[in-house]
Amino acid sequence: MAELREDERADALQSSDNVDWIRNVSETEEFNQFGSIAVFQAGFGIPAETARIYETNAPVSVGDDPQPSEDTSADGANSSIPFTASHVSVGGAATDVDDLVQGGPGADWLWGDGGDDMLLGGEGDDYLDGGTGNDFLDGGGGRDSLNDGDGDDILLGGDGADVLYSYDGDDYLDGGNGNDRLASFGGNDVIRGGDGDDWIDASRDCFVDGGTGYDILAIEFGKSETPIVFDAASGTTATGLTFLNIEGISSHVAGDQNNQLLGSEASEAFFSSSSGNDVLDGGSGNDTLVDQGILHGSGDDRLFGGEGNDRLQNDGGGGSDELTGGPGADTFSWFLIPPSGEGVDRILDFDGASGDRIEFSETAQGVTGIDDFDAFLAASRDVEDGVYISFNGTDDFGILVENVSLADLAASDIVFDVGGA
Repeated sequence: MAELREDERADALQSSDNVDWIRNVSETEEFNQFGSIAVFQAGFGIPAETARIYETNAPVSVGDDPQPSEDTSADGANSSIPFTASHVSVGGAATDVDDLVQGGPGADWLWGDGGDDMLLGGEGDDYLDGGTGNDFLDGGGGRDSLNDGDGDDILLGGDGADVLYSYDGDDYLDGGNGNDRLASFGGNDVIRGGDGDDWIDASRDCFVDGGTGYDILAIEFGKSETPIVFDAASGTTATGLTFLNIEGISSHVAGDQNNQLLGSEASEAFFSSSSGNDVLDGGSGNDTLVDQGILHGSGDDRLFGGEGNDRLQNDGGGGSDELTGGPGADTFSWFLIPPSGEGVDRILDFDGASGDRIEFSETAQGVTGIDDFDAFLAASRDVEDGVYISFNGTDDFGILVENVSLADLAASDIVFDVGGA
Protein backbone atom coordinates (compact mmCIF):
# COMPACT_ATOMS: atom_id res chain seq x y z
CA MET A 1 0.00 0.00 0.00
CA ALA A 2 1.43 3.34 -1.03
CA GLU A 3 0.97 6.26 1.34
CA LEU A 4 1.85 9.88 0.69
CA ARG A 5 1.76 12.28 3.65
CA GLU A 6 1.69 16.07 3.91
CA ASP A 7 4.42 18.13 2.24
CA GLU A 8 4.83 15.40 -0.37
CA ARG A 9 3.51 15.81 -3.91
CA ALA A 10 1.14 13.25 -5.39
CA ASP A 11 1.36 14.34 -9.01
CA ALA A 12 3.57 11.49 -10.18
CA LEU A 13 1.74 8.53 -8.59
CA GLN A 14 0.60 6.03 -11.24
CA SER A 15 -0.29 2.38 -11.82
CA SER A 16 -0.79 1.02 -8.32
CA ASP A 17 -2.96 -2.06 -7.75
CA ASN A 18 -3.20 -1.39 -4.02
CA VAL A 19 -5.23 1.12 -2.06
CA ASP A 20 -3.23 4.34 -1.86
CA TRP A 21 -3.70 6.93 0.86
CA ILE A 22 -2.73 10.54 0.26
CA ARG A 23 -2.91 12.57 3.45
CA ASN A 24 -3.07 16.37 3.85
CA VAL A 25 -2.37 17.17 0.21
CA SER A 26 -3.88 20.57 -0.57
CA GLU A 27 -2.59 21.39 -4.05
CA THR A 28 -4.01 20.30 -7.40
CA GLU A 29 -3.20 16.62 -7.96
CA GLU A 30 -3.76 14.06 -10.71
CA PHE A 31 -3.95 10.33 -9.95
CA ASN A 32 -3.71 7.95 -12.91
CA GLN A 33 -4.58 4.25 -13.29
CA PHE A 34 -5.21 3.28 -9.67
CA GLY A 35 -7.10 0.19 -8.69
CA SER A 36 -8.68 2.44 -6.05
CA ILE A 37 -7.81 5.54 -4.08
CA ALA A 38 -8.48 6.92 -0.63
CA VAL A 39 -7.47 10.55 -0.22
CA PHE A 40 -7.71 12.21 3.21
CA GLN A 41 -7.74 15.90 4.01
CA ALA A 42 -7.23 15.29 7.71
CA GLY A 43 -6.32 18.78 8.88
CA PHE A 44 -8.73 21.62 9.51
CA GLY A 45 -8.41 25.00 7.82
CA ILE A 46 -6.38 23.60 4.91
CA PRO A 47 -8.15 24.48 1.63
CA ALA A 48 -8.50 21.49 -0.66
CA GLU A 49 -8.07 22.33 -4.32
CA THR A 50 -8.94 20.20 -7.36
CA ALA A 51 -8.34 16.47 -7.66
CA ARG A 52 -8.70 14.65 -10.99
CA ILE A 53 -9.00 10.87 -10.96
CA TYR A 54 -8.41 8.87 -14.16
CA GLU A 55 -9.11 5.15 -14.75
CA THR A 56 -9.79 4.18 -11.18
CA ASN A 57 -11.90 1.11 -12.11
CA ALA A 58 -13.76 1.75 -8.86
CA PRO A 59 -16.36 4.11 -7.47
CA VAL A 60 -15.13 7.38 -6.02
CA SER A 61 -16.83 9.23 -3.19
CA VAL A 62 -16.19 12.69 -1.84
CA GLY A 63 -16.91 13.61 1.74
CA ASP A 64 -15.69 14.84 5.09
CA ASP A 65 -15.50 11.46 6.87
CA PRO A 66 -11.77 10.57 7.16
CA GLN A 67 -12.36 6.81 6.80
CA PRO A 68 -12.06 4.74 3.62
CA SER A 69 -15.00 2.64 2.46
CA GLU A 70 -15.14 -1.13 2.58
CA ASP A 71 -13.94 -3.08 -0.45
CA THR A 72 -17.13 -3.80 -2.43
CA SER A 73 -15.86 -3.64 -6.00
CA ALA A 74 -14.55 -6.56 -8.00
CA ASP A 75 -12.01 -4.25 -9.58
CA GLY A 76 -10.89 -2.62 -6.35
CA ALA A 77 -12.04 -0.92 -3.18
CA ASN A 78 -14.71 1.74 -3.00
CA SER A 79 -12.66 4.92 -2.91
CA SER A 80 -13.07 7.87 -0.60
CA ILE A 81 -11.79 11.40 -1.14
CA PRO A 82 -12.73 13.38 1.96
CA PHE A 83 -12.42 17.11 1.28
CA THR A 84 -14.07 19.85 3.30
CA ALA A 85 -14.81 21.69 0.03
CA SER A 86 -14.57 19.30 -2.90
CA HIS A 87 -13.77 20.06 -6.52
CA VAL A 88 -13.62 16.64 -8.14
CA SER A 89 -13.55 15.54 -11.77
CA VAL A 90 -13.86 11.87 -12.63
CA GLY A 91 -12.90 10.52 -16.05
CA GLY A 92 -10.28 11.45 -18.59
CA ALA A 93 -9.32 11.68 -22.22
CA ALA A 94 -7.83 8.21 -22.39
CA THR A 95 -10.63 6.10 -20.90
CA ASP A 96 -14.14 7.02 -19.78
CA VAL A 97 -15.65 4.68 -17.19
CA ASP A 98 -18.85 4.51 -15.14
CA ASP A 99 -18.18 6.55 -12.02
CA LEU A 100 -19.83 6.96 -8.63
CA VAL A 101 -19.01 10.31 -7.04
CA GLN A 102 -20.54 11.32 -3.72
CA GLY A 103 -20.17 14.76 -2.17
CA GLY A 104 -20.02 15.62 1.49
CA PRO A 105 -21.79 18.30 3.52
CA GLY A 106 -19.76 21.10 1.91
CA ALA A 107 -20.10 22.86 -1.45
CA ASP A 108 -18.95 20.19 -3.93
CA TRP A 109 -18.08 20.35 -7.63
CA LEU A 110 -18.58 16.96 -9.27
CA TRP A 111 -17.98 16.07 -12.94
CA GLY A 112 -18.78 12.75 -14.57
CA ASP A 113 -17.14 13.19 -18.00
CA GLY A 114 -17.73 10.00 -20.06
CA GLY A 115 -19.56 6.87 -19.00
CA ASP A 116 -22.85 6.28 -17.20
CA ASP A 117 -22.11 8.14 -13.98
CA MET A 118 -23.83 8.60 -10.63
CA LEU A 119 -23.14 11.96 -8.97
CA LEU A 120 -24.55 12.52 -5.47
CA GLY A 121 -24.13 16.03 -4.12
CA GLY A 122 -25.24 15.46 -0.53
CA GLU A 123 -25.70 18.53 1.64
CA GLY A 124 -24.33 21.93 0.64
CA ASP A 125 -24.58 24.07 -2.49
CA ASP A 126 -23.20 21.68 -5.10
CA TYR A 127 -22.38 21.78 -8.82
CA LEU A 128 -22.88 18.49 -10.71
CA ASP A 129 -22.08 17.95 -14.39
CA GLY A 130 -22.74 14.51 -15.82
CA GLY A 131 -20.90 14.95 -19.12
CA THR A 132 -21.63 12.35 -21.78
CA GLY A 133 -23.36 9.05 -21.05
CA ASN A 134 -26.62 8.14 -19.33
CA ASP A 135 -26.06 9.77 -15.96
CA PHE A 136 -27.86 10.02 -12.61
CA LEU A 137 -27.43 13.35 -10.79
CA ASP A 138 -28.90 14.03 -7.34
CA GLY A 139 -28.19 17.42 -5.82
CA GLY A 140 -29.40 16.49 -2.32
CA GLY A 141 -29.80 19.38 0.11
CA GLY A 142 -28.75 22.96 -0.59
CA ARG A 143 -28.96 25.24 -3.62
CA ASP A 144 -27.57 22.98 -6.31
CA SER A 145 -26.75 23.35 -10.01
CA LEU A 146 -27.13 20.23 -12.18
CA ASN A 147 -26.12 19.99 -15.85
CA ASP A 148 -26.35 17.03 -18.14
CA GLY A 149 -24.65 16.57 -21.49
CA ASP A 150 -25.31 13.93 -24.11
CA GLY A 151 -27.29 10.87 -23.10
CA ASP A 152 -30.57 10.04 -21.39
CA ASP A 153 -30.08 11.43 -17.91
CA ILE A 154 -31.91 11.72 -14.59
CA LEU A 155 -31.56 15.00 -12.66
CA LEU A 156 -32.99 15.36 -9.15
CA GLY A 157 -32.73 18.72 -7.44
CA GLY A 158 -33.69 17.60 -3.94
CA ASP A 159 -34.28 20.20 -1.24
CA GLY A 160 -33.40 23.84 -1.87
CA ALA A 161 -33.72 26.29 -4.76
CA ASP A 162 -31.97 24.34 -7.51
CA VAL A 163 -31.08 24.89 -11.17
CA LEU A 164 -31.41 21.90 -13.53
CA TYR A 165 -30.29 22.17 -17.17
CA SER A 166 -30.96 19.43 -19.73
CA TYR A 167 -29.42 19.39 -23.20
CA ASP A 168 -29.32 16.48 -25.66
CA GLY A 169 -31.09 13.20 -24.98
CA ASP A 170 -34.41 12.19 -23.46
CA ASP A 171 -34.02 13.25 -19.85
CA TYR A 172 -35.98 13.25 -16.58
CA LEU A 173 -35.82 16.39 -14.41
CA ASP A 174 -37.38 16.77 -10.96
CA GLY A 175 -36.82 19.98 -9.02
CA GLY A 176 -37.95 18.54 -5.68
CA ASN A 177 -38.66 20.97 -2.86
CA GLY A 178 -37.88 24.66 -3.26
CA ASN A 179 -38.26 27.37 -5.89
CA ASP A 180 -36.37 25.80 -8.78
CA ARG A 181 -35.31 26.70 -12.32
CA LEU A 182 -35.57 23.80 -14.78
CA ALA A 183 -34.64 24.11 -18.44
CA SER A 184 -34.80 21.69 -21.36
CA PHE A 185 -32.88 22.60 -24.51
CA GLY A 186 -33.58 19.47 -26.54
CA GLY A 187 -34.96 15.96 -26.46
CA ASN A 188 -38.23 14.41 -25.33
CA ASP A 189 -37.84 15.30 -21.68
CA VAL A 190 -40.08 14.76 -18.66
CA ILE A 191 -39.95 17.76 -16.32
CA ARG A 192 -41.49 17.91 -12.85
CA GLY A 193 -41.26 21.05 -10.78
CA GLY A 194 -42.18 19.43 -7.46
CA ASP A 195 -43.02 21.63 -4.48
CA GLY A 196 -42.36 25.37 -4.65
CA ASP A 197 -42.67 28.21 -7.15
CA ASP A 198 -40.74 26.99 -10.18
CA TRP A 199 -39.68 28.47 -13.53
CA ILE A 200 -39.62 25.86 -16.29
CA ASP A 201 -38.11 26.44 -19.74
CA ALA A 202 -39.38 23.68 -22.00
CA SER A 203 -38.50 22.59 -25.51
CA ARG A 204 -41.14 21.56 -28.00
CA ASP A 205 -41.40 17.84 -27.23
CA CYS A 206 -41.57 17.76 -23.43
CA PHE A 207 -44.03 16.66 -20.78
CA VAL A 208 -44.19 19.23 -17.97
CA ASP A 209 -45.85 18.93 -14.56
CA GLY A 210 -45.37 22.06 -12.49
CA GLY A 211 -46.40 20.35 -9.25
CA THR A 212 -47.51 22.45 -6.30
CA GLY A 213 -46.85 26.18 -5.94
CA TYR A 214 -47.00 28.99 -8.51
CA ASP A 215 -45.16 27.56 -11.49
CA ILE A 216 -44.32 29.36 -14.73
CA LEU A 217 -43.82 27.59 -18.04
CA ALA A 218 -41.65 29.43 -20.58
CA ILE A 219 -41.51 28.26 -24.17
CA GLU A 220 -39.82 29.92 -27.14
CA PHE A 221 -41.28 28.69 -30.43
CA GLY A 222 -38.93 30.59 -32.72
CA LYS A 223 -39.62 30.67 -36.44
CA SER A 224 -41.80 28.01 -38.01
CA GLU A 225 -42.79 27.15 -41.56
CA THR A 226 -46.32 26.37 -40.35
CA PRO A 227 -48.62 28.30 -37.99
CA ILE A 228 -48.13 27.66 -34.28
CA VAL A 229 -51.20 27.05 -32.11
CA PHE A 230 -50.50 27.11 -28.38
CA ASP A 231 -53.64 26.44 -26.29
CA ALA A 232 -53.03 26.56 -22.55
CA ALA A 233 -56.56 25.36 -21.80
CA SER A 234 -55.93 22.04 -23.55
CA GLY A 235 -52.49 21.55 -21.98
CA THR A 236 -51.01 20.58 -25.35
CA THR A 237 -49.45 22.16 -28.41
CA ALA A 238 -49.15 21.08 -32.02
CA THR A 239 -45.39 20.74 -31.47
CA GLY A 240 -45.72 17.88 -28.95
CA LEU A 241 -45.45 19.82 -25.67
CA THR A 242 -47.85 18.62 -22.95
CA PHE A 243 -48.21 20.32 -19.58
CA LEU A 244 -50.31 20.51 -16.41
CA ASN A 245 -50.31 22.28 -13.03
CA ILE A 246 -48.99 25.49 -14.58
CA GLU A 247 -50.09 28.84 -13.10
CA GLY A 248 -48.19 31.18 -15.42
CA ILE A 249 -47.10 30.95 -19.06
CA SER A 250 -44.45 32.97 -20.87
CA SER A 251 -44.29 32.36 -24.60
CA HIS A 252 -42.97 34.06 -27.72
CA VAL A 253 -43.68 33.08 -31.31
CA ALA A 254 -41.63 34.43 -34.22
CA GLY A 255 -41.91 34.24 -37.97
CA ASP A 256 -44.49 35.48 -40.45
CA GLN A 257 -47.07 32.72 -39.98
CA ASN A 258 -50.54 33.40 -38.57
CA ASN A 259 -49.94 32.09 -35.07
CA GLN A 260 -52.20 31.71 -32.04
CA LEU A 261 -51.19 31.90 -28.38
CA LEU A 262 -54.21 31.15 -26.21
CA GLY A 263 -54.29 31.36 -22.42
CA SER A 264 -56.60 29.65 -19.97
CA GLU A 265 -58.59 30.19 -16.81
CA ALA A 266 -55.94 28.37 -14.78
CA SER A 267 -52.88 30.34 -15.93
CA GLU A 268 -51.71 33.91 -16.19
CA ALA A 269 -50.02 34.59 -19.51
CA PHE A 270 -47.15 36.62 -20.92
CA PHE A 271 -47.46 36.27 -24.68
CA SER A 272 -45.51 38.07 -27.39
CA SER A 273 -45.49 37.80 -31.17
CA SER A 274 -43.67 39.35 -34.10
CA SER A 275 -44.66 39.45 -37.78
CA GLY A 276 -47.68 37.64 -39.15
CA ASN A 277 -51.37 38.07 -38.44
CA ASP A 278 -51.30 36.66 -34.93
CA VAL A 279 -53.87 36.10 -32.19
CA LEU A 280 -52.86 36.58 -28.55
CA ASP A 281 -55.56 35.68 -26.02
CA GLY A 282 -54.67 35.80 -22.35
CA GLY A 283 -57.79 34.10 -21.03
CA SER A 284 -58.51 34.62 -17.34
CA GLY A 285 -55.94 36.11 -15.01
CA ASN A 286 -53.76 39.21 -15.11
CA ASP A 287 -52.05 38.79 -18.48
CA THR A 288 -49.45 40.66 -20.52
CA LEU A 289 -49.72 40.56 -24.31
CA VAL A 290 -47.01 42.18 -26.45
CA ASP A 291 -47.17 42.80 -30.19
CA GLN A 292 -43.56 43.34 -31.29
CA GLY A 293 -44.30 44.63 -34.77
CA ILE A 294 -41.64 47.35 -34.71
CA LEU A 295 -38.90 44.77 -34.10
CA HIS A 296 -39.98 42.00 -36.45
CA GLY A 297 -42.27 43.39 -39.13
CA SER A 298 -45.88 44.21 -39.80
CA GLY A 299 -49.02 42.17 -39.29
CA ASP A 300 -52.67 42.73 -38.46
CA ASP A 301 -52.82 41.22 -35.00
CA ARG A 302 -55.60 40.70 -32.47
CA LEU A 303 -54.98 40.91 -28.74
CA PHE A 304 -57.59 39.76 -26.22
CA GLY A 305 -56.94 40.27 -22.54
CA GLY A 306 -59.90 38.27 -21.26
CA GLU A 307 -60.90 38.48 -17.63
CA GLY A 308 -58.51 40.13 -15.21
CA ASN A 309 -56.39 43.27 -15.13
CA ASP A 310 -54.41 42.88 -18.33
CA ARG A 311 -51.66 44.75 -20.12
CA LEU A 312 -51.90 44.92 -23.91
CA GLN A 313 -48.72 46.41 -25.33
CA ASN A 314 -48.41 47.44 -28.96
CA ASP A 315 -44.88 48.15 -30.12
CA GLY A 316 -45.95 49.93 -33.28
CA GLY A 317 -44.72 49.14 -36.76
CA GLY A 318 -46.93 48.48 -39.75
CA GLY A 319 -50.29 46.81 -39.62
CA SER A 320 -53.65 47.61 -38.10
CA ASP A 321 -54.13 45.77 -34.84
CA GLU A 322 -57.20 45.18 -32.66
CA LEU A 323 -56.95 45.35 -28.87
CA THR A 324 -59.73 44.09 -26.59
CA GLY A 325 -59.10 44.23 -22.87
CA GLY A 326 -62.14 42.31 -21.67
CA PRO A 327 -63.53 42.59 -18.11
CA GLY A 328 -61.19 44.20 -15.60
CA ALA A 329 -58.96 47.27 -15.39
CA ASP A 330 -56.77 46.98 -18.49
CA THR A 331 -53.83 49.02 -19.75
CA PHE A 332 -53.41 49.66 -23.48
CA SER A 333 -49.77 50.59 -23.91
CA TRP A 334 -47.82 52.07 -26.81
CA PHE A 335 -44.21 51.47 -25.86
CA LEU A 336 -42.13 51.65 -29.06
CA ILE A 337 -43.35 53.71 -32.01
CA PRO A 338 -41.23 54.15 -35.17
CA PRO A 339 -40.81 57.70 -36.50
CA SER A 340 -42.22 56.67 -39.88
CA GLY A 341 -44.88 54.08 -39.17
CA GLU A 342 -48.27 53.39 -40.65
CA GLY A 343 -51.53 51.72 -39.77
CA VAL A 344 -54.36 52.56 -37.39
CA ASP A 345 -54.73 50.36 -34.32
CA ARG A 346 -58.12 50.03 -32.65
CA ILE A 347 -59.10 49.73 -28.99
CA LEU A 348 -62.50 48.04 -29.05
CA ASP A 349 -63.71 48.21 -25.44
CA PHE A 350 -62.07 51.10 -23.58
CA ASP A 351 -63.89 51.95 -20.33
CA GLY A 352 -62.22 54.52 -18.11
CA ALA A 353 -64.82 54.03 -15.38
CA SER A 354 -63.70 50.38 -15.05
CA GLY A 355 -60.07 51.38 -14.64
CA ASP A 356 -58.87 51.08 -18.24
CA ARG A 357 -55.91 53.28 -19.18
CA ILE A 358 -54.07 54.33 -22.35
CA GLU A 359 -50.32 54.53 -21.79
CA PHE A 360 -47.52 56.23 -23.72
CA SER A 361 -43.91 55.41 -22.84
CA GLU A 362 -41.17 58.04 -22.92
CA THR A 363 -40.04 56.66 -26.28
CA ALA A 364 -43.55 56.93 -27.69
CA GLN A 365 -43.87 60.45 -26.29
CA GLY A 366 -40.66 61.50 -28.04
CA VAL A 367 -41.86 60.21 -31.42
CA THR A 368 -45.45 61.45 -31.28
CA GLY A 369 -45.06 64.59 -29.18
CA ILE A 370 -47.90 63.33 -26.97
CA ASP A 371 -46.26 63.89 -23.59
CA ASP A 372 -49.09 65.29 -21.47
CA PHE A 373 -52.88 65.48 -21.50
CA ASP A 374 -52.97 68.80 -23.37
CA ALA A 375 -50.80 67.35 -26.13
CA PHE A 376 -53.07 64.30 -26.16
CA LEU A 377 -56.13 66.49 -26.71
CA ALA A 378 -54.33 68.41 -29.46
CA ALA A 379 -53.54 65.18 -31.32
CA SER A 380 -57.07 63.75 -30.90
CA ARG A 381 -60.45 64.40 -32.41
CA ASP A 382 -63.93 62.90 -32.41
CA VAL A 383 -64.76 60.79 -35.45
CA GLU A 384 -67.77 58.68 -36.39
CA ASP A 385 -66.55 55.51 -34.65
CA GLY A 386 -64.93 57.09 -31.59
CA VAL A 387 -61.79 59.12 -30.87
CA TYR A 388 -58.90 59.16 -33.32
CA ILE A 389 -55.41 59.89 -31.91
CA SER A 390 -52.91 60.80 -34.63
CA PHE A 391 -49.22 60.01 -34.18
CA ASN A 392 -48.01 62.23 -37.04
CA GLY A 393 -50.86 64.61 -37.87
CA THR A 394 -52.30 62.35 -40.59
CA ASP A 395 -55.20 59.91 -40.75
CA ASP A 396 -53.09 56.83 -41.51
CA PHE A 397 -50.93 56.42 -38.40
CA GLY A 398 -52.48 56.40 -34.95
CA ILE A 399 -55.11 54.89 -32.63
CA LEU A 400 -58.88 54.69 -32.90
CA VAL A 401 -60.58 54.33 -29.51
CA GLU A 402 -64.01 53.03 -30.44
CA ASN A 403 -67.36 53.95 -28.88
CA VAL A 404 -66.11 56.89 -26.81
CA SER A 405 -65.88 60.65 -27.30
CA LEU A 406 -63.23 63.13 -26.20
CA ALA A 407 -65.64 64.32 -23.54
CA ASP A 408 -65.60 60.81 -22.05
CA LEU A 409 -61.82 60.82 -21.59
CA ALA A 410 -60.31 62.33 -18.45
CA ALA A 411 -56.69 63.17 -17.71
CA SER A 412 -56.55 60.17 -15.38
CA ASP A 413 -57.33 57.87 -18.32
CA ILE A 414 -54.05 58.72 -20.08
CA VAL A 415 -50.76 57.69 -18.46
CA PHE A 416 -47.36 59.24 -19.26
CA ASP A 417 -45.08 58.50 -16.29
CA VAL A 418 -43.59 55.29 -17.68
CA GLY A 419 -40.10 54.52 -18.98
CA GLY A 420 -39.08 53.85 -22.54
CA ALA A 421 -36.72 51.57 -24.36
